[in-house]
Amino acid sequence: MKYLKQFVLPLSVIIVSFLVFQFFRVMPTSRLWNGYTVVYVPVKQDSSLVGKTFEDAGCSDYICLRNQKVPLAVSRFSPEYSFGNGDPDGYLEKRRGYFFDFSREYTLYYVPDSARHCIPDVIKRLGARNVSAGINSSSACPWMSIVVVLGFALSLVWFSSRRLLMLLLNFFPVYFTVRMPFYSVASASCIFMAAVFLSLRYWNRSGAVKTLAASMAILLFFISPLLLVFLTGLKVGFLFLLVPVSVFAAGYIYFNLSLIYESRYSFRPVLIRPASMIPLMNRTNRMIINLCFAGTFLVLVAAFFSLKNVSFMESSSESGILLPSKNASKKDLPGLDDYVSWRWSAMTFPYQSLNDSGNLKNKKGQTVVFPRYEEKNGKITESVNSITYDENFRKDSVSSIDSLSFNSIESMLKKQGYTGRSGYSGAGGSGVSAFICVLLVLAMLVPGMFCVRNLKKK
Repeated sequence: MKYLKQFVLPLSVIIVSFLVFQFFRVMPTSRLWNGYTVVYVPVKQDSSLVGKTFEDAGCSDYICLRNQKVPLAVSRFSPEYSFGNGDPDGYLEKRRGYFFDFSREYTLYYVPDSARHCIPDVIKRLGARNVSAGINSSSACPWMSIVVVLGFALSLVWFSSRRLLMLLLNFFPVYFTVRMPFYSVASASCIFMAAVFLSLRYWNRSGAVKTLAASMAILLFFISPLLLVFLTGLKVGFLFLLVPVSVFAAGYIYFNLSLIYESRYSFRPVLIRPASMIPLMNRTNRMIINLCFAGTFLVLVAAFFSLKNVSFMESSSESGILLPSKNASKKDLPGLDDYVSWRWSAMTFPYQSLNDSGNLKNKKGQTVVFPRYEEKNGKITESVNSITYDENFRKDSVSSIDSLSFNSIESMLKKQGYTGRSGYSGAGGSGVSAFICVLLVLAMLVPGMFCVRNLKKK
């Protein structure tokens, strides 16, 4: 029972954590649309051939230009459908832009995540027919983040008075960064390893746990990495929780092994001064905090340049394939707001007075009243209907997208939870956003505050 608690249980925790890291790897990807992958094919290729290839690969839920219709959930013989097909506001023509890249050299197909497993087969089948195709969400590993974390970990081992223990404990955050090479994870790992290094100053001293729990510096260095990874993503955040658990388990095993090793001797040295009498900061720890600040700064710089490279691609059509994206800086493509406006025109224009030229322009709050004729009990009855351009109409327009009889581009736009316009963005990248850069700046402030504090004390 004693050995079960000292070795078997913590070792089981380490093994489980290692297996989780091994099988749940997450790579940064460039996703232009949430829930969809964009497959692009040269525009000269026959769309019916490409469509058949999708069908042969078992993918029928894709969105393409060939399958688009008038996005109205009404009979195609109704006046609303006929007028909508006439394209008031030019919406239908503008939405064609979603099916081509910026230079109009490629035709685009949107594949939902539910059918994403079919994409490799589609690419393979197209290649067998001498049709070149590509996808936008290729993995991009930011190797700079791994290099920074590995370099910082080796520095900690070099400057530690307990090198073997430090090497053992650093393994878990380093390996996690290799499996999850996000810039935010790299920054969090650097801060976490610095916290472990600082904590080892109280190793084997009485009252160490109480002293560490009372140290604001230690708490800040341990809590901030957790906040950073959880703000990055819940999946990565929950997986990162296994890192401190594994580190604690490894430290517990090391502690028990050291007790067994020292039990061979008749005299076991005991550190006289308790942890409460030992200041946390000494020359080595201050230097480690400076190195931690440098590491997080390098991660921030790498992330910033990655973000700038994507922005450069957006501004130059010759830097790469530019595909429709809701995250583009320049908005040229219509959004759901434009769809709602177009739907209002299609649904009400047949019933509006042509003498009032301002009807179509002043839509907000406008009400259109028109008759409806239905056959009941063998008789034609008249009823009066009205439509008001208000929030209820907007909600009804968006919800009506689910009733469309085809895979519409509007259904993809709806899933984004965004009603504004879109533009063109680069097809590659590392998934870095301005929000991630802000998080990295905040993370850098954690060691940065102590660097400034140490400078003032000199």
